[in-house]
Formats: sequence, structure tokens, C-alpha cells
Amino acid sequence: MRDVVFLLLMILMLVGCASDSNTTPKYETVTANPRRDPDAAAKQNQHGLEALAKGKFDKAEKHFKEALVKDVDFGPAHNNLGRIYFDQGKNYLAAWEFEYATKVMPQRGEPYNNLGMVMERVGKLEQAIDAYEMANILCPNHPEVVGNLARVYWSQDKSNMRTRDLLEQLVFIDTRPDWVSWAKEQIACGKITNDTLPVSYISEPAATPTNTIPVPVLPPQPHAVPQYPGTPPRLAPPVPLTL
Repeated sequence: MRDVVFLLLMILMLVGCASDSNTTPKYETVTANPRRDPDAAAKQNQHGLEALAKGKFDKAEKHFKEALVKDVDFGPAHNNLGRIYFDQGKNYLAAWEFEYATKVMPQRGEPYNNLGMVMERVGKLEQAIDAYEMANILCPNHPEVVGNLARVYWSQDKSNMRTRDLLEQLVFIDTRPDWVSWAKEQIACGKITNDTLPVSYISEPAATPTNTIPVPVLPPQPHAVPQYPGTPPRLAPPVPLTL
């Protein structure tokens, strides 16, 4: 009898452990349909964009995932799902989706830029530069890409000539007042020079700067790049990708 009771207790403990493990949230990629339907994926992606525009983020996420069920290689849905994860602060998931988008849309610069934003956010600046540079190759003279690239170079080495070139390019191509003002100040104050001249640095301000200490203008915060078929849109918040 005691053996039977002991056996029952062991079974209950195992069942309890199994139920606890099932409640742990885990991320799994969507189960892809082996028969891909890119048209259905495009429709689901469009529904997701419409939901996102209305601020219905959970619904948008559901549509983007459904698009990937219809066609796991539908790049815009990966990029758009990454956008949602990025806004939620889920950096690992955002990076995973953006990187997947770069693989299935190697000719598009937006996923590279967005991947760079995640890398920059988590402090991996070399990887951020690599991603931004690729975005810049694919989308030359796009102000948001150039701005992101200039900012990350500026944060690493203010005397780099590449930094100055990017700042001058930004002044020429950008129309965002805060970015243009920041770029002009960095050039005019002498912090960006050639590598053979001495450079004077002004340290970045503390979290709560006082009114008695002059504070240099800091670069604006990054925004994910929307689709740009022709003239680059300047929207805030940015619009995710569509085909």
C-alpha cells in the first residue's frame, strides 16, 4: 500500500512539473505552410499595416505572423514584425526578424538600417556600423540612414574624417531641422577635423545637466526607416514595409 501511495505522489509531482513548464512563455517562429502563398501573405501584411496605423498593435502582430504562415520568406512581414518588437523593447526578437528580412530582401536597405538600430541600442556599435553602411550602399543619400550612420560614428570617434563627410552630407540632403542643426554644430565647433590636427572634445552631458554648464547638442534619437519608393518620406512614427 505504501508503495502505491509513493508511486501516486511521484506521478502527481511529475504532472505538476510538466504543467509549470508549459506556462513558461517561449518564443517560437511561426509554423510555415509548405505551400507558400505570397499573395495571401501580402494581404495579411496589408491588414497588419492597417491595424498598426490604428494603434492596434496586438492585431497587427497577429496579421504579420499570419502572413509568415502563408509565406515564411515574405520579407516585409519579417521587417514589420521586427518593428513591433523594436517598439516593445524586445531587442533579440527584433534583431532576429530584421536579420531574416535582410536575407530574403538583400536588395532593400530598410531592414539593414533597422538591424543597425537594434545593434546600436544594445551597444554593439561595430555591428551597427556594418548594418548602417550596408543600408547606405543600398539607399545612398537617404537622410535617415546617413543620420544614423553619422551618429554612431560620432559617438565612437569625433575626429574621424568619415564622420565629417557624413555630417556634411547630412547638412546637404536632410530637411529635418534638429538633425541639420546638430550636424552643423558638430562641423562648426571644430570637433570634427582631419586626423592630423589636434581635436578638442566636449564631453556628452550627464543625465541631468545643470544650467551653468554649456551642453553640446546631441544627435536626435533614431527612428526606423519606412519604405521609400521615390522621395523619402519623413514620418514619425515611421511606416513599416510593404511591397
